[in-house]
Amino acid sequence: MPPRYYPPPEDKVQASSLNAVLHRVLTANAGGGDVGVNKSNADHAVLFECVNLIVHQGLASSEGLRATALTLLGRFISVREPNIRYDTQAIGFFKI
Repeated sequence: MPPRYYPPPEDKVQASSLNAVLHRVLTANAGGGDVGVNKSNADHAVLFECVNLIVHQGLASSEGLRATALTLLGRFISVREPNIRYDTQAIGFFKI
């Protein structure tokens, strides 16, 4: 069964809150650093889901979020780990 994507919130307060949370998650986890494989995998999973949500929100997400998501996708594509590159391509980053 394909995933369900719900439309972005129409309420300005909810949309602003969602953008703030996504920004906080992206900036908190984007740093990387020396971590164990399991923590790294968990961090990547969270980042992928955030980027996926931003991509599917389209223009409803802020321009800064879209730019950050695009930067992260570019960084993930350049990683040697084939699973990360495959997951990045599966997001469909061309929708940004």
